[in-house]
Amino acid sequence: MQQLCQLCTSSFEMEWIINAVQLVLPTACFLCGYYALTFNFIKVRMLHSRMKFDYEQISDKKEFTTVKKYANQSKWCTLIIMFFLYFYGILLTSPSILNVILYFFGLLEDTQLTLPIPIGHILNAGFLYYAMLFYESIVIFIVATAALANYATYILLVQHACSQFSIIKMKINQPFEQNNSDISAWYDSAPQDEYTWIVDIIKRYRRVTELVDLTNSLIENIYLVEMFLGLFLIILDFLYLFQITALMQNKRETLMYFIYVVGSIFIIYLNFYVGQRLLDHSSKVFQELCNLPFYRISTKTQKLLLVLIMRSAKPCALSIGGMFVSSHEIFASLMQKAFSYAMVCYTMH
Repeated sequence: MQQLCQLCTSSFEMEWIINAVQLVLPTACFLCGYYALTFNFIKVRMLHSRMKFDYEQISDKKEFTTVKKYANQSKWCTLIIMFFLYFYGILLTSPSILNVILYFFGLLEDTQLTLPIPIGHILNAGFLYYAMLFYESIVIFIVATAALANYATYILLVQHACSQFSIIKMKINQPFEQNNSDISAWYDSAPQDEYTWIVDIIKRYRRVTELVDLTNSLIENIYLVEMFLGLFLIILDFLYLFQITALMQNKRETLMYFIYVVGSIFIIYLNFYVGQRLLDHSSKVFQELCNLPFYRISTKTQKLLLVLIMRSAKPCALSIGGMFVSSHEIFASLMQKAFSYAMVCYTMH
């Protein structure tokens, strides 16, 4: 907050502003996600209950393997995000802690002590300095942990929906695999099994679409705010790259800026990547339904299949404020606009 006040009252200096907002923008994004999860506790509990119910419906080894594959993908995405968040936090706090250690051994003067987040009126060693150093270090890692929890939950929800679409696709093709591609024999000999098969697919599809709708109701407005904050964050990344020679003064700063730029762009891209995955999985289910031998099934099943095809023709997607759909196309547009704005800012400077 102190840096934000300085940012609003200071003169326009490009380099200082870039350094000031490098923590303000990510923290604002994390707080938006924290707000969405904390103040919508009932929706979060409903999402948890739906996921738990889906896990309880796992009936064979193939379904378990599919769910496990997507869970492993969520785990690796979470680990990569954790690396960027915590490693950047270590890069922010380690110089100040190292300076304190050197000061205790008499190798530094108190005027050389720094804080992870600089505050102008604290210039030398004392109780206030050590209190602020402890406070800022703790807060940096608390914010990183909250951000990790937010993104891990978000990725888990989307990956779970993708796994359910994969299971639906597997269920659609199951009669072909069980009957050695002779689907007509199965339709003729087991009409009740045919009806049970289509009803099971409908129920599964309804559950996953309700899960996506509930997820959208939880995050779509927050997602829109984060998209605009992400736009400014990518502009900041481009400004870093434009002023790379002026900003990078030593190896530690070089590594810190590199982690910041790569990590922020990766985390922003990950939001749109999982949105694109959800779109792709939903579209594949629609394609599989269209490829079914429609005239070989009973009239009763045909009616249900038509309703299911009509519903699946509208793909499930993550909504961004009800105006955009999370996808690669939107991410590319975001990067293009951010580059244009960054060029304008850099030219004016």
